[in-house]
Amino acid sequence: SSQEEGTGLDSKRLVQAVASISRMNNHMPPKLQHKALHVLIDRWLAQQTPGFEGTEASQIVSLAVSLTNVSDFGDLKIESFLKDVAAWMLRDAIPRGKEGSGKLKEEESLVVLWALKELTPLGLGPYRELVVAVLELLRAHGKLEGYSIMRLRQLSEV
Repeated sequence: SSQEEGTGLDSKRLVQAVASISRMNNHMPPKLQHKALHVLIDRWLAQQTPGFEGTEASQIVSLAVSLTNVSDFGDLKIESFLKDVAAWMLRDAIPRGKEGSGKLKEEESLVVLWALKELTPLGLGPYRELVVAVLELLRAHGKLEGYSIMRLRQLSEV
């Protein structure tokens, strides 16, 4: 089972907990928020297989987006997670080919790319290959007229 001994929190519940705690900026002291996020993210990562093989794509998207709600990371180390997400996207997640087979839809690829930009001090510089791949995907398959204002804004930022 993907449940960690003694915690009662499986991967899905850990992601939900990260989402909740990440939105508590004004209701939780930053030091406590960082400590809780650190524990939850470490537990989630410990439950994943290398390269996120078998991990639900929705968990990765949710975790990346949730982290954008944290105003200051303090000593929270997320660089490794971000690099792993970018590698996973290039390897498995971005829809490719005529069938568009990938673990993410075009719009989800945009959302994760935007989250990487928000979470990386250097912006998207370290992820040039991923930026090119996602933008090519959006040009080829993206139905921008169906995107919300938020998605269009995210697209303009990447």
